[in-house]
Amino acid sequence: MKKYFVVDTASGQKYGPADVSTLNEWIAEGRMNAQSTLEDVETGERIVAHMVAGLSVGPAVPASGSYGEFQSPYPRAGVGGAAFSQYPPGIYFEFITKSWDYIKPNMGMWAVATIVFYVATMAVSMPFSMLAEMVGMGGAMAGGSAQINWGAYIGFQLIGYLVQGAVVVPLSAGMVSMAIEQIDGKPLNIATMFKPFQNFVPNAIGGIAFMFAIILGCLLCIVPGLYVLGRLSFTNILITEQKLSAGEGLNKSWETMAPFAWAMFGFYFVASLLASLGIFACCIGILVTAPILHVSLAQQYRVLFPDKPLATTSP
Repeated sequence: MKKYFVVDTASGQKYGPADVSTLNEWIAEGRMNAQSTLEDVETGERIVAHMVAGLSVGPAVPASGSYGEFQSPYPRAGVGGAAFSQYPPGIYFEFITKSWDYIKPNMGMWAVATIVFYVATMAVSMPFSMLAEMVGMGGAMAGGSAQINWGAYIGFQLIGYLVQGAVVVPLSAGMVSMAIEQIDGKPLNIATMFKPFQNFVPNAIGGIAFMFAIILGCLLCIVPGLYVLGRLSFTNILITEQKLSAGEGLNKSWETMAPFAWAMFGFYFVASLLASLGIFACCIGILVTAPILHVSLAQQYRVLFPDKPLATTSP
């Protein structure tokens, strides 16, 4: 059975390969049309879609108006996001700059999601930080003779970290899930950011393990913590998207990221740095820039952890 690549002649990107049946599905989804350029996988010959027997593309020229090669830009619906089939496993810093292509048309919804995320983060983090300061350091801060109660201070801080690991880390993974749906061509849905809580216990355990692994690594002269961040960065995203247990998510991220740990740390650092730049625009700008991290991770996830094997550039 013949297979074809769909070619975006403007960028040179190829999507597929796909047989006629799959191409008809893409037509029905609006991912290509009668004027789309196809490339025969075996011969390399390029032809226009309406010339291929069996394709339900309708007339070669639309009845009214005109349209380009694609009715809407890739990636579109479909497991894995068709545009990411061209990338072999690796870390791609270009995804950070491409994030804006996804954020810009949905800036309002991303801003609302960011507000919800930061409000939730402060709601679960601030009480324990305040208790640590008041109970653990209250007497000393007031200028009295009381010494710092290190037990209370460290205890409340640890509880705060536990809660952040159980709530904030999964919520951040939920933001990435939002972005994954978007790059897969689905409508952006703020409710998706709460998807991790449908599998709460594994996500809570995974988030706590992720956070404390990084803290422990940083206590060992910092460098090990950065390495752990690179290898465990997809833990809660995997638990959420693939419905894994905490152990499975930790292990899959750890094993898969072994060749890319330092590159992934660099990716995470750069994406986080750019995501925080909005704070210099009277803090309001963070609502626009913060999603850069989550959208960047979503694209990287689609390359490293496809739900099923992605098509390659050969049949």
